[in-house]
This record gives sequence, structure tokens and C-alpha cells, in this order.
Amino acid sequence: MSLADTLKAKKNIIILVVAVIALAAVVVTQLLPTGREKPIGPPPMAAKKAKITPPDEAAKAVTTPVSGEKKPEVKEAKAAPEEKKPAIRVEAVIKEKPVKTAETQGKKSLVVKKGAKRWAVHVVSVSYENEARHLAAKLEKAGYNAYVTEFTKDGVLWHRVRAGFYSSRKEAQDAAKKIAAKFKIKTLPWTVLAPKNEVSKYAK
Repeated sequence: MSLADTLKAKKNIIILVVAVIALAAVVVTQLLPTGREKPIGPPPMAAKKAKITPPDEAAKAVTTPVSGEKKPEVKEAKAAPEEKKPAIRVEAVIKEKPVKTAETQGKKSLVVKKGAKRWAVHVVSVSYENEARHLAAKLEKAGYNAYVTEFTKDGVLWHRVRAGFYSSRKEAQDAAKKIAAKFKIKTLPWTVLAPKNEVSKYAK
């Protein structure tokens, strides 16, 4: 074999090897997936966004226990023991009876008892106090319970002389006649039913 034939044979072998390598590369590139190809299978599920509960809502949220799971026992807070208030001692108030003194005994009660003598003889009314006091003194000396009261009429202060007290009107009328005759009273005295305050003040 000549040199030319040998070189030609080597050249053919090299071309064949290159062709085989190129074919293998094409096959490999067709079989292997590229980065641009979509993966086979169902598309992956989009991840759900986690809901963030605000602090206020989380505090108000009510948790539902899972079936079969025991609820945590909540211990009730014991009430603080009540403070015992000191017992208040109530003492009965004893009312002391008023002690009668010489001053209180001398004062007469203003209350008139039922059935008390209230009839009196109105002897005379004068504008001069001295004249009224003088006549009352004479009646007192004669045994009558005489007294002087005052009243105002038309701006004039009058002093009336009276004698009492009698249990009936007839008894007072009889006394009026005797006084008019003995003391020579010009105007005939008349009988009056004295008010209670007057009786309590001047009765003896």
C-alpha cells in the first residue's frame, strides 16, 4: 500500500469518528430536557398567604377545641375574705326624769286639764294701768282671784280687770252681780269664757 492510500484511509476514519460524535451530540441534546421546557405534570398549587391576625382580634378570638381534646381547666379566683367589721355596741339611752326645783315648782303648767274652771267675770276695761292694778288689788283683798290683762284697740292700749275662775256660767254671773254691788261698778260686769293660755297663767 502506498503512502497516499494510507493517509486517505486515516482521513476517512477521522471523518467517520467526527460524524459519530456529532450524531451522538444531536441525539443527546434532543433527549435531555432544557431549562426552557416546562416540567411534566400538574402545575404546582400557589402557596396561600398566611392571614395575620391583629393583636386585638387575636385576644378576642375564641378557640374551638379539637374533638376528643380536653378543655383546659380554668381555676376560679377565690374571692378575698370579707373584713369583719367591729361590732357596734348599742346602749339604751336612759331618759332621766327632770328634777323638780323650787323654780320649776313655782311655774304653772300651760296645759289646761279637761273640765277645768274657765269662766271669768270681766269687771272693767280702763286705759290707765294704775287704776286697773288698784281695782284688782281691792278684789284680791275681798277674796276674788283678780288679774289684769292687756289688749290694743284703735291704737289705744287697754287694761282689763277680770276675776275667775268658775266652773259654770251661772256661777260666774252670780259673782258678777256681787262685785258690781260691792264695788259700785257703773257698767254691769259680764261673764266670759277665758282662753286656755289665760286660765293656765292666772288660775290659782
